Order: sequence, then C-alpha cells, then structure tokens
Amino acid sequence: MNEQRFYCYVCTMAFLADENCYKVHMVRSSELLQPFVTGCHIYETLPDKIDICHDIIFPAWTTIRFIMPGGKVMISLNGEEYRDIPIMAMFGPLSLLVRAQGLPGRIIGCGVTPLGFARLFNFPAVQCANRVLNLEEIWGARAHLLFSALQDCETAEMVMAKFEEFFAPIISKLTEKEVQIAKMMNLLTGSHGIEIDRAAQIIGFSKHQFLRNSKKYFGFAPKILLRRSRFLKSILAVASNPTENPITLIDEGYFDYSHFVKDCHYFFQMSPSEFVKLDKPIAMLSMKVMQKLTGNQVQSLQQIKF
Repeated sequence: MNEQRFYCYVCTMAFLADENCYKVHMVRSSELLQPFVTGCHIYETLPDKIDICHDIIFPAWTTIRFIMPGGKVMISLNGEEYRDIPIMAMFGPLSLLVRAQGLPGRIIGCGVTPLGFARLFNFPAVQCANRVLNLEEIWGARAHLLFSALQDCETAEMVMAKFEEFFAPIISKLTEKEVQIAKMMNLLTGSHGIEIDRAAQIIGFSKHQFLRNSKKYFGFAPKILLRRSRFLKSILAVASNPTENPITLIDEGYFDYSHFVKDCHYFFQMSPSEFVKLDKPIAMLSMKVMQKLTGNQVQSLQQIKF
C-alpha cells in the first residue's frame, strides 16, 4: 500500500488525502458560511485502479451530493436492497449507517448544518430523516445550475467557491432563535451524558419545545441524538485503535461493553468487530482528513462557532 499523503493549504483550510485508488479532498467554508454549511468534499475513485468501490456513509447531518457524469452510486439503508441514488441527491439527517457501492468516478458534496437546513429547505428535518431525496425535485432549476457549475471545477478550492457563491443568499446574522438552536446543536454533540430536562433548561426551552425543535431542525428526538454522539465517539475510537482493548476506549456512559454492542447494532446494524473489518476505504480517509481540518472525525460531531 502506498504511503498516505496529506497536503495542507493554510489560506483556504483545505486538506487532501491520496491513497492508492482513492482521493479525498475537503475544504472548509468561510467563517460567515460555517454556521450553515460546514464545507465541501470531493471523493474520487480512479477507474484504472478499481472496478467497484464498496464503502459506508456515517450518521450525519444533511449532506448534498452530486455524482459527476459517468459515475453511479447505490446505497443500502437499514438492511434494505441496494438502490441507485439520484445524481443530484440530498441525504437527510442520518442516525443509521449507510452501505454504499459505486462505479469509479467523482462525487462532489457539502455538509449542511441544522441551521443551514432550516434556511435552505422549507420543511422540517424529520420529514427526510434517514432518507435520500432527489434534489432536483426540491430545488428544480437551481439544482441543475449548481450541478453544471460544479462540473467545470478542477480543484476543491474552485468547488468551495461555487458553493460559497450559491449559498451567499442565506448568509446573515443569526436570529435569537437560531442562537438557541446553535447552542442546542453543540450540546447534543458534546454533552451526551446530560438529562433532557437539564438540556432544555440550559437552552431556555421547555421540554416540549426542546423535543419539537430537535425534530424540526435535527431530524430526530434528542435522546437519539445524544446516543448517536456517544456511540460515534466510541466506535470511532475503537476503529482508529484496532489493536487496543475496545473496553478501554468506549465512553464511560456505557454500563458495560454489551451496552455499547447494543448501540452498534442499533446504529450500524452490525457488531463492533464486524464494523472494524468492514471495507470502508473512503470513509477511513475522510475521517483522517476531517480530523486534520476540523478536529472531529465525522461531520455529525462538528460544533458551530457563533
């Protein structure tokens, strides 16, 4: 296996990982756009190196993905049969692992925060949770314009510039309600041992408001989101340190290892050992690139600065 290489462009906050037949390139959004769109990514599978790529997609906030001409991606969610996704796809917020396979090619996408979702889409996030929708049916001609513009981009920096231009209309100062939602997002990703009543009190919501806003902006009930963040931090630690005893790596909020295994079956539909052995080359590269770029291995653990 070739040695993995990282290149850092400090001025644009971009990182590239290149290993064998896969390339992952990510660029972070500008400071003004970051509360709404975390950044862009380019995934490439080289056709002269591999026929079909098998991979996974981690539980995440909403993601927009464009499959460039010649490519094809099929997914399986929650054990269902593999099915094609649209070339212009909107992945709603995910609590479950997605299995993916596709032909060699290029995928361009961007991560959308819960705040960004509310500004970009006119329906609650719970309606598209654990679903993949056709972006063309939501945005119409605007989706085609963005897709066309991205096809002409040769670098991730050019891609991010197109996204910045496209998303410029949604950039404005956060409202008082949005500040509460930003605090809620940071709490749900960083304080997974907290009780719901206490979390609502900290944000300034009643318990009912907290639950309603969780589904509207985040797609899931808060208990699921708190479990998701605890589990992801634990399973990522296990996957990143395969030679260590997993019991020493999981979050202290788990009663015992069987409790963690139960969560793994819930979110990933497999055991931790099965996940570690799973073929996931692009996902593993993405984890390393995102860690360099944001300090977190996956998009769903990123927090909003405001």
